[in-house]
Amino acid sequence: MFSHKAFLVFIVYHLCCINLATFIAYGADKRAAERGEWRVPEMQLHALEFLGGWPGAFIAQKFFHHKTKKRSFQAMFWLMLVFEGSAVYIILRYLKLI
Repeated sequence: MFSHKAFLVFIVYHLCCINLATFIAYGADKRAAERGEWRVPEMQLHALEFLGGWPGAFIAQKFFHHKTKKRSFQAMFWLMLVFEGSAVYIILRYLKLI
């Protein structure tokens, strides 16, 4: 069984990797949009957010000025944020860290 410390190290590592991947995916999609090339499907961007990459998505949206005006995309993004926040809270409560 994982110790609390090992579990937290795994979570931090996962979040660093998934947020970097999310930021890169947003950048690639923005570049493809500007060039009229194949785009990253929105569901893939949302999947990255769902897996913990919402901070990277938020930063990428501001940095690349991408996906900020499409209301349906933003609604799903903020829904993922609420879900992720709730999940983190539940996990931290379960681990008795808060």
